[in-house]
Amino acid sequence: MPCIRIFRSLRKRRKRTVNKSVGVWVILGIALLLTGGVALSGVSPTIKKIANAIATAEGFFVKGSLPQQYHNPGDLTKDLNGKGIGTGSQGLIMYPDDESGWEALYMQVQYFFSEDKWGNGEYTISQIAQTYAGDWINWASNVAAELGVTTDTRLNQIS
Repeated sequence: MPCIRIFRSLRKRRKRTVNKSVGVWVILGIALLLTGGVALSGVSPTIKKIANAIATAEGFFVKGSLPQQYHNPGDLTKDLNGKGIGTGSQGLIMYPDDESGWEALYMQVQYFFSEDKWGNGEYTISQIAQTYAGDWINWASNVAAELGVTTDTRLNQIS
């Protein structure tokens, strides 16, 4: 009898392992759909360029700034990739490392190009700034200057 119990126990463990593996693949598939494939296929140069301009405008490259301390180059207040480890000063998401923060910012910028909200990049830097930035006029000017364009430039015109 003890051998049968052990065998049944092992069989149950295998099933759980298989189910967990399937669950991981399902989660990865959903993540790919939500990020537009960014997770595995890489981030487009345009998305990186816009994200870098946003990080500059948010002060990420300034030593000791909150975005730098929190590994949050976009100064994000919503945890877009689920990797946040807490909320810090001013409601900013704290990430465990720069890679997680950049991933969240890339997701945010990708969202600007989604048809669901922003009309495939048709909105201008100023329009995006008015929605997401407190001091939107300066933010838009800083992002545009970093990109070498005007604040009236549509996102889909940036390359």
